This record gives sequence, C-alpha cells and structure tokens, in this order.
Amino acid sequence: MRKNGIIVWFMLASLMIGCSTTPPSTGPAVVFVTPTPTPTSPLAADALFMDISQQAGIRFKHQAPVDDPAIWGTGAAFADYDRDGHLDFYLTNRVGPNILYHNDGDGTFTDVAPLAGVAAPDDDSAGVTFADYDNDGWRDLYLLNFGPNRLFHNNGDGTFSDVTATAGVGDPGRGTSAAWGDYDGDGFLDLYVANHVGCRDYTDERACFDDHYPEVNRDRLYHNNGDGAFTDVTGLLGPTQTLGAGFAVCFFDYNNDSRPDIYLVNDRKFATGDLDIVPDAKLAALSFMPRHNMLWRNDGPDGSGGWNFREVSIAAGVDSSVFGMGLAVGDYDNDNWLDLYFSDIGPATLLRNRGNGTFEDVTHQAGAGHGLGGEKAMSWGAVFFDYDNNGWLDLYLGAMGLQNETTVLFHNNGDGTFADVSATSGAADNRGTRTVAVADFDGDGFLDLFVVNYGQPAALYRNLARAGDHHWLALELVGRRSNRDGIGAKVRLTTADGLTQMRELHSGDSLGAGSDLTVHFGLGRNDRATQLEIVWPSGIRQTLTNVPADQRLVVTETGE
Repeated sequence: MRKNGIIVWFMLASLMIGCSTTPPSTGPAVVFVTPTPTPTSPLAADALFMDISQQAGIRFKHQAPVDDPAIWGTGAAFADYDRDGHLDFYLTNRVGPNILYHNDGDGTFTDVAPLAGVAAPDDDSAGVTFADYDNDGWRDLYLLNFGPNRLFHNNGDGTFSDVTATAGVGDPGRGTSAAWGDYDGDGFLDLYVANHVGCRDYTDERACFDDHYPEVNRDRLYHNNGDGAFTDVTGLLGPTQTLGAGFAVCFFDYNNDSRPDIYLVNDRKFATGDLDIVPDAKLAALSFMPRHNMLWRNDGPDGSGGWNFREVSIAAGVDSSVFGMGLAVGDYDNDNWLDLYFSDIGPATLLRNRGNGTFEDVTHQAGAGHGLGGEKAMSWGAVFFDYDNNGWLDLYLGAMGLQNETTVLFHNNGDGTFADVSATSGAADNRGTRTVAVADFDGDGFLDLFVVNYGQPAALYRNLARAGDHHWLALELVGRRSNRDGIGAKVRLTTADGLTQMRELHSGDSLGAGSDLTVHFGLGRNDRATQLEIVWPSGIRQTLTNVPADQRLVVTETGE
C-alpha cells in the first residue's frame, strides 16, 4: 500500500512488553515513519518489475579487461551513506573508476564518487559492502580488489578517507566477496574476506596454485579491535580450510545458539571431465585447490582468551563440491531455521535446515534448481527476498553461461515449493548477470532489484507492486550494546493469520554484494503485526505488539 508522507513519533513505552531493560533516556527507542515514495516512471502493463535505469540516470556499463579469461569481478552495495533518508549505492569496475550513485530524492541518481573520494580509478575492483565498523553512526565502505583491498571511513560530511593501512585490512588477494559479523559479541563488527585464485596467467599453474602461491589464495578473517584497527585471526579457522577459490560468504546462526557461524561457497576444482563445460583452454588449465563449501560452527570462547571455530560442513551435510559462485541465506519455509541456496554450473542447490544441526538437499522437490536451460547453465549471485509481500521469501538468481541464460525469478508457493515466473517478471536479464542486490530504493514498501552484468550495462529493476493489497513492515536497527548496524539480530514477526516469520540481519549474501541493511517483512493482507520480537546480538530482547503495517520503524536497542 502506498501512502502520502507523514512522520509519527511514538514512545516505546506504549508498545513494548517483555524488554530486558528500560528504554534509554536519549530519545524514543522506536520511530515510526510512513515513507513518501520516490517519483518514478509510469508502470508497465503486466510485468512484475521494470528496468528504470535510463529514467533514473544510471548510465553505468561495467568495464572489464579484454585479456582475462576469468570473467568475474563485479560488485554493488546499498546504503544511505549521507543519512539524508534516501538509499544510495556503489558499483565497481575492473577497469577505470568505480561509481557512487547519490540518490537525489526525485527518482534520479548522480555519480559523486570522485567528490566523495571513493572512485579508486586504478583498482581492479570486485565486491563491495557497507557497514559501520567503528559504531559512529555512519556506514563505511569496504572495497575488494584484485590486489590490495581498501577500507574507506565515512567522515560524516559526504566524503570518505582511505584508512586501509591503519586498519590493517588491505588483503592483497583476488577479493570476491566480504561479510561483516560480530563473531565474539564484543559489539564491533569483524570481517571475513573471500579470495579466489590470485594470479593472472592461468596457464602457469606453478605460479598460481598449491605451495607456490598459497597465501594470496587464502581467505581472511579479521577481528575488529574496537580502536579502528583489525587483527588477522584467520588461523582460528584451521591451517588449510581457508585455502581455495572462495566466491561468497556469510555470517549466520544456523543452529540458533546465538553465535554467528560462517558459511563459505567455493569454486571447485576443474577436472578433465569438465572440459565440455568450460571449453576455454586457459580456464580448463586451472587446477584450483579442491575445496568443498565450508561451514565453521562458532563454539565460543576457548577459556584462555581465544575463540573456537569448528569446521563441520561434512557433519552438517553442506560440504557440496560445486562450481559455487553465489549464496543466499534465509528462512524460506518459515520454520525459524535459516536455509542455504547457492549457485553452480548446472542446477543451483537449495539446502533446507532440519533444525538439528544438519541440512537436506531439497532442490528437486522444491523446484528451485530449474529454469536455467540445462546442465551447462551457469548461475552467479542469488538473493532471498519477498517481492510480493505475501510473507514467503522468493528467490532471484543471476545467470550467465554458454546457453544465453536469463536471470531467474522463483515465486515461493508457501508449501515448500517454488514456481519459475521469469517469463513474466520483467527482470529476466540475459546480459551476463554476476551480482544481485536488493533494496527498496524508492521507499514504497516493495523490494527492488539491482543487477550488475559483466562487461555490460547494469540494471535497476523497480518492483511494480502488482500485489498492491499486500502490506509490509521495514525495520532499521540501531544497536547500542550490540554493533551499531544490528548485524546478527534476529527479528520474528507474527500476524493474525498465525504465520510467524524470522529474519536475521546479515551482510554478505549474493556475490560481491551488499543489499540494504533494512529488515523487511511482507504481511500479506494483514494490516498489522500482532507481535514483533527483536533479539539483538547482545542478547537483549525487545517486543512490540499490535504494530500497524506499511511503516518503516527505526528501532534503537535498549539498555546500556
């Protein structure tokens, strides 16, 4: 439902029950905002989405080197970096300057990257993500490169400063994706960097792989010291487990023990039998260190000042050996357990969380691995999102390969299965999509899509809100004892029809992407949430009841 703009302030005391502490005295803990939708172009006749890139002033065409057979390296991330109430976004190039599109608030965007100090024109860039690593209320920017990565600190005045050297996070590998999460619960976001194979001449295996160049291939886990600097603690994850061709990563609590675990999607080893899938002679010569996907269970403090992670992918049933490239994490079946979906050459894979520490492959029965055109189809970034606000998470899958595949939109039927609605989606892009990011950029309550196509124009797909009778709620979380962004918080929403949904706020899904850090719920035809519970990373719980729909809530963590 779309409404005219009005801002209504409510004190939390009239709405909250069962909180762990009393609300702070520095202002309201919950702000209800009914947004004014951004003006956009006229709606199309039948499609679910419409490409409005040109109307929005988005002229971005991804630039890539012509002599690199490894055709990946894209990124897109959303954040209101200047806190003017409108979502902006950052795009990466492998050649030439990167782009920071400032949302002008009238449906158009303007590139301000040079003015903001984040163009990085000499970098070979890939993934990107926004997060407030120093808890000052301004989202900072982490840029992954083929070469040293960069951390840009948000100065709060529309500009950024490169603090990579001071922070100690300039990993020199071939960065693909990054994820933020507070693994030790100290209130500061830690950082995982996924690296692919770090060399340029793929025919020279001895220069690229195994014992001859191991460290540049290694992923990195950085602990946030809370003083602006980070410490490399990759060793916590084991001596060899972080070696491989990493593509996508996410912190998420798979076993509901309130500690963020880590899942990593790896690109598997090419073998002789793969030559029909990857005919390029240079790519076929690759000999990636064979690493299946990894799951590190967070077991907490080790009792002597350190931290325990245990690699449990085999025991959990998530040790897939695939050409893994993208990752989506979400509770698609609304059973309160987070599930996994990752891309591949051939059908993608959907792993359902059984709730007992293990997962089962339900791709076939769910109908979530089809629609790409066969065993040689190649898929990339993937996201869960509820595009029609019916309360069930749908799937969008980026695609590019040998058969001119288009991106795929799967509608969640609410019974454990998905329907391929790509033909009528209006967002079936066939230009080689790598990165997919999600945000409600125009504030109308319906989630939009942004796709980055390798070496081709990008696209902003506006959700046309065909399910206009469906309601929604959106939450911006403001941590106090927890990290400022609230990453790792779990939010459970119950409606009068008995449905309970769970969202965990996380950073690092898709591929090289940073979707908006707003927690979004579709409510279907329910005009309110009967109960809304937030469990912060600190353990503090806040509960709201009888919350009207079609609002954006800014919720501040209670307690000191």
